[in-house]
Order: sequence, then C-alpha cells, then structure tokens
Amino acid sequence: MGENMKTVKLTAAQALVRYMMAQRVIVDEQDLPLFAGMFAIFGHGNVAGLGEALYQVREEFPTFRAHNEQGMAHAAIAYAKARMRRQMMACTTSVGPGATNMVTAAALAHVNRLPLLLLPGDVFANRRPDPVLQQIENFIDPTMVANDCFKPVSRYWDRITRPEQLITSLPQAIRVLTSPADCGPVTLCLPEDVQAESFDYPVAFFERRYHGQKRPEPDQSELSRALEILSRAKKPLIIAGGGVLYSGAADTLASFAGRYAIPVAETQAGKGSLPWNHDCAVGAIGVTGSTTANELAQQADVILSIGCRLSDFTTGSRSLFQNPDVTL
Repeated sequence: MGENMKTVKLTAAQALVRYMMAQRVIVDEQDLPLFAGMFAIFGHGNVAGLGEALYQVREEFPTFRAHNEQGMAHAAIAYAKARMRRQMMACTTSVGPGATNMVTAAALAHVNRLPLLLLPGDVFANRRPDPVLQQIENFIDPTMVANDCFKPVSRYWDRITRPEQLITSLPQAIRVLTSPADCGPVTLCLPEDVQAESFDYPVAFFERRYHGQKRPEPDQSELSRALEILSRAKKPLIIAGGGVLYSGAADTLASFAGRYAIPVAETQAGKGSLPWNHDCAVGAIGVTGSTTANELAQQADVILSIGCRLSDFTTGSRSLFQNPDVTL
C-alpha cells in the first residue's frame, strides 16, 4: 500500500460484506443495492466469521435465515430473474454438505445465465486443525475440498486463502455477476480461519460503485445482413428469449414486431417479452409451446432469434423448422 493511502482494518468477512453493500444500481430512477440481502444457514465454517460480520450490519444489510440450502439458493435465482438481473441475492452455508446442497442451484443459474453469489464456508486454509468436522478428506491432493465441485458450474470460482485476495477477486466476481453475456453463478469459498483474519484494506475499495444495464451494440455488418435477409422474407418469425427482458428491449421488440407485422414466439426464459394481447404475440415455442407458434416455426422461411440460444427445448432439436429454405 502507498504511504499516503488511507486504510481501514477489517476482517476478511467484514470487508466482503462492506464491499457488497457498496455495490449499487439505478432501477426506475431509484438508487438500490445490487445485493438485496443474504440467505444464510449458519453452522460450522461460516458462523463465527461471516455470521458475525453480517450481524454487525443487520440494520443496513438484511440476512434471511433459511431452513434448506437447496431452497434458498433457488429462491435467490428466482429473485434475480424477477428483478431482470438488475438485483441479486447472496447465499452462505456451512462447510461440506451445507455447501454441496447448492450445487444444483449453481448449475441452474449457469445454464440460465442468472446472477447468484455463493459464499460457502471452507476448511481451514492453514490446515490447523485438519481434518475438521464435515471435511471431505482427499489423501492424494490435500488442496481439494468439497467446494471444488462448484468449479464446473460456476462462471467464476475462487478460494480466498488470504484476506487481501478479496481486493482482486471481488471486482472479478462483480464483473461476471453484472455481465450481459457471461452472467452466471459466482462461488467464493471462504476458509473459516481466513474469514476472521484482518487486513488493512484501502478505504477507496469500499467506495460506492454503480452498475448500469449494459447493452452492447450489435456489429453493424451483421445487423445490415440480418435486415437484408428479413426484408426478403415472406413468412418471418421472431423467437424472443430471456435476453430481450434482461436488456430492457421488450418495448423496442413490441414496436418493431408491430410495425412490420412479424409474429413473435417466446422461449421459456423469454416469456413476457411481448404482452399477451399484442397483435404479434403467438405464445411459447418448442416442446412446451403453443400449436400456433410451432406451426409458424414449421412454415417460416426466416427465423430471427433475439436474446436466446436456440436450445433443443426451444427448437424441438431443430425438428420444428420444416421449411427446406429456412434461414436462421
């Protein structure tokens, strides 16, 4: 640290919570916290460090005690989806089974590109004591613990073995959680001894930061090509996915579809992209879709996919697109 840099001594757990509280977002002209709160089941591995830090700010940052790790993590996903990814929740658990109970939720958030911050307790970084209660022992690789199972289902994963590592890890975590394309679950494993270790953090690290709704512009050549193809279409169909909602483009889609009289079908994640009573709304598409939407997909000569990945559930493993001359 520079000699003139102002610092504040905090435990790693206190620093984590303070940093989370400093992240803000503007929604409908309201200044709101990026993290609406913490779902928690306290136990061996998170109560003395993170639990104490949360208790100290209980009037400013709400903690909701859950009764089931699976349920609370899925509730956090539902909250993020309902808030159109503009706000989110964090979840903390004890070591071992408390943590692994959240793996399915992490996978769900990963597949659906929904922000979810997981803060599972972890075994002692100094390995004193070792093994601890509920630790999964690995006699070949002592660095491998239960929380490694989150790696395949996390967009960003880290184990904080020193309190100062938060200075570089937390901004990376926020970058992923607020990314329009790479959004998904972030797992920060917190060894129980490190949670209580103190460090002189830069005061500037905890300044308020605002995260806007990022809407990257499309490549102009690709956009021109799409417009050219669409202008020649005789039976076009738009498939709207969750990206329409998360980017705040629903009104633009409604205007575009209405102006050019193009029917719009919705994926499961894209439901609500168009009001149900809009003239161009034809309902859901795919395996669980409406007869109207699926018949239009079979006949369409041009399909414009907006904010979706055209998964097999949406396309019926591509069996929906029956027109031999269809252009996607």
